[in-house]
Amino acid sequence: MNKITLVAFLLVISLTIMAQDDYLPLIEEGKEWYYDMSFEHFDTETSVDVVDSVSHNKFFIEGDTLIDGVTWKKMYKFEEIHVDKTGYMDIHDSHTTEYNWKGFWGAVREENMRVYYRPYYDMDTILLMYMFDINPGDNMDYYNNYGPYEYGYISLPPLNSKELMSVNEFERNIYSFVWETNNETEIEIWIEGIGCSIGLWPREKIEAIGPGPGHPSLIYMREHFVSCYLNDELLATREQLTDIYNHVMASGISSAVISKTYDGNIYDLQGRRLKAEPERGLYIKDGKKRVKK
Repeated sequence: MNKITLVAFLLVISLTIMAQDDYLPLIEEGKEWYYDMSFEHFDTETSVDVVDSVSHNKFFIEGDTLIDGVTWKKMYKFEEIHVDKTGYMDIHDSHTTEYNWKGFWGAVREENMRVYYRPYYDMDTILLMYMFDINPGDNMDYYNNYGPYEYGYISLPPLNSKELMSVNEFERNIYSFVWETNNETEIEIWIEGIGCSIGLWPREKIEAIGPGPGHPSLIYMREHFVSCYLNDELLATREQLTDIYNHVMASGISSAVISKTYDGNIYDLQGRRLKAEPERGLYIKDGKKRVKK
């Protein structure tokens, strides 16, 4: 190896180390993501979603676990439930109007700017959640475990843009994926050290529960990101991530949009494929929530 080649090699190595030193990790002890969780039903007369009750919950990282000789961080979910007599709890024949619950949600690990997840329901499976080492033009497949459709590995379009933005005085890389579905622009945004523009998990979670007293329609659960903290230090709020989302949408990136097509399959709100459209209630087709009265 000549001197010029050696100098170039050492320069690349040093720049790589500097970039990783500046990187703000997603998975850290004491990191918390807060959500409001609403229980809603679709009003067939007005064709709008009606909120029946709201609870508060958070995902948080606490402690380590050793799996196959590798250290993982333990993730938990905490729920603080408050409901009325027509809400979710009545579906389960309970007279309790509030309760607290904490449960193990799986193991998470971050290595070389990539985030992996072992879900509580299948700890033998390792799922790729984020690739923060991705650059514009690169493709990736990641596992979407939060629905409401396309469960399993998803092929995102090439990364459209990557730019530094200040969030609570920290400079963080903002990653933007943009595509077009049925002549509508869709976008997914990742924020270094935070997750995505709707919180920890890519995609919004919508989970069907079932009809309840006074509600012949389907009742479903929806989670709304509120804030992210690290050891009581506020890292981001929903309003800040919404501002980032709006900035990306307004930055003239529509020219980079690529088409994304759907296969016409039909799913329930838990992501399970159906053989045919249901006779009534909510379902997902072509990435859209639909209803039959």
